[in-house]
Amino acid sequence: MSATALPLLREAAEQQLHLLSAAAGLPPANQRRLQQVFSLLSGDALDRPAEPHYPGLSHINASGLPLQWSVAAGEPLPSVRFLTECGPVGAPGPERLANSFARLQQAARLIGAENAALQAEQLTRQHLLPNAWPAHWRSALWSAAGAVGNHIALKIYCNLTAGDPASRWRRAGQLLATLGRTTALESLCHCSRLASRDSWPAGIAIALSPSGIGGVKIYFRSGAVETTSWLSRWYLACGYPHAEEHARLLLEIFAPPSRTPAPPGAIVVSLEFPPADQPPALKTELELNRPSPTEQTTAARVRHLLHRMAIPAGPYEDALAALAPPGHQPTIHRLIGLRTDPSGTRRANIYLEPPPPALPPARPRLSPRAANTNLPEVSRAGLAWLAARRQHAGGWSGFALPVGTADHWVTAYVAFHTGLGCEHLASLRGPRGAWGYNAATPEDADSTALAALALARAGHPVDVRRFLASCWRDDGGVATYPHGTPPGGAWCESTVDVTPVVAEYLSPPDPARTLDWLLGRQRPDGLWNAYWWVSPLYPAWWVARVFGRQLPPAPRQRLIDGISRWSPTGAFELALLVLTRRELGLPFAQQRDALARMQKPDGSWEPGAWLRLPRPNYREPWTNLASGPCYLDHDGVFTTATALGSLTEQASRPTGLDPCLFTYPRSR
Repeated sequence: MSATALPLLREAAEQQLHLLSAAAGLPPANQRRLQQVFSLLSGDALDRPAEPHYPGLSHINASGLPLQWSVAAGEPLPSVRFLTECGPVGAPGPERLANSFARLQQAARLIGAENAALQAEQLTRQHLLPNAWPAHWRSALWSAAGAVGNHIALKIYCNLTAGDPASRWRRAGQLLATLGRTTALESLCHCSRLASRDSWPAGIAIALSPSGIGGVKIYFRSGAVETTSWLSRWYLACGYPHAEEHARLLLEIFAPPSRTPAPPGAIVVSLEFPPADQPPALKTELELNRPSPTEQTTAARVRHLLHRMAIPAGPYEDALAALAPPGHQPTIHRLIGLRTDPSGTRRANIYLEPPPPALPPARPRLSPRAANTNLPEVSRAGLAWLAARRQHAGGWSGFALPVGTADHWVTAYVAFHTGLGCEHLASLRGPRGAWGYNAATPEDADSTALAALALARAGHPVDVRRFLASCWRDDGGVATYPHGTPPGGAWCESTVDVTPVVAEYLSPPDPARTLDWLLGRQRPDGLWNAYWWVSPLYPAWWVARVFGRQLPPAPRQRLIDGISRWSPTGAFELALLVLTRRELGLPFAQQRDALARMQKPDGSWEPGAWLRLPRPNYREPWTNLASGPCYLDHDGVFTTATALGSLTEQASRPTGLDPCLFTYPRSR
């Protein structure tokens, strides 16, 4: 198809705007005004055929497409938002800057904000633009608009990447001083003392409204930093340590912090100063291009984040339906941001690159193996892949931690789910008669219980009761390591992800106390926060497996409700969901078949198990950014074993043990 036969970007974008405006319930008159604003701000840049790449523009998107839609989930009313670029394609930067200000003035006139637009131009030229146009700048200004109900607001985004970091901080402060924002300037100075290290000012956004200049938002990119520590400094500097839990959740779902240091610019934060004398809002933004392998996976992760934060997903789902109707290319997720403000409001902004228009409907390209739901064949392929992945010694490994890969523990886990490798597993028993993460680490309760359960099922029972008994605690739970094992701290305290594993092998000394301890840690959504795992489905499966029949009605129903609402974010979580639903007596065929279809052509499943390595002084690592990094099962062995266990029901109860079968007093 020739370039002239392709549809214009402008036509497709205007249709998308119409659909988004209708989904947000904008009155017809405001829809028309927003359409006019959109044409003024983006008309020149979008007046070209739809193609894979758009050279001559700055990179709002990696392809050069000068438009992003923004979805605000968590606000009281639905809105329509977009970010775009003004000016003819290929024009020199200074020329496009002048064009941008001219178009902005015209758009501001439509909403009665001419004075604010003039003042914003003066502030930008006076404080933000350098004297000489930097060679690396393609653009200096982006424009944005948002509409809710009968109201439309404008915003400009000014480039702030010229000069050294200190000069950029000063320019931002001078702008606030000129606006008379004394409280905002004091907040910026306070934050600079605590968080300026490795924080590079990258841009400033100025909101325009009929009442004048509104909020001012300053963006900071990270240097080559350890992401969680860098973010933790910002949340502490802004007085929002309680919100670190959500930032940690964002990282764990989309980009678990497994690398130290992270590359420059891996994360962006912004301070938004309102016009009134109020503390700033803090926003954390993360690129979604990586590591998400597919748009479907990214969408599942977005839904999962919104669910975990109790943010309604309606605006997000409406936007997806408007931008990517059935049979069309999926919307491309670019960024996600979490906003925290002094009122405690939680909001997520998802930035979407419009899909290319008028392309043939995407056809699923599934390999015969990936589309297979013949469970015996799927299982044979998975077992064959695992057998081929065995090390020369006869076991498996995974999770590249600072102390090395986990060969003993991962071998025990694979044997537990599949029955493979038991002979080699028996040879890995440590000097205390137990098992550990690997040969260089102390024996632990989790590895030992898994190994003992796997060997008992294979007809080779071992007696590890003495070691496991040393890990029981007075509160009724089980610690990962016995008292006195370095480094101590929370590693030697009870955890919900180890307690039921041990309880399957060895009945608790006080079963009622153990169940009370577990129920006291059940979350409002019915699941449990894991100490060693990112996903709460891991402890939920073990609790359901070992204690499911003893759960009182109300906690059991909470667990059922939580599992029923959960949106899994990959093969590992989907496999855990199948296992948990089976234990609770819930239908699981639909989830099981979906998991079978996710099998890769080589017989494995995409890695999805994220192991947390908390520092021992953190008892609730899921609440704190600085609690420690997370690590992926990089080769997929752990995920594949979990998937096979859920599909083949290999993880049946071994006989001949001291089972955890007891009656919980229902009157409690």
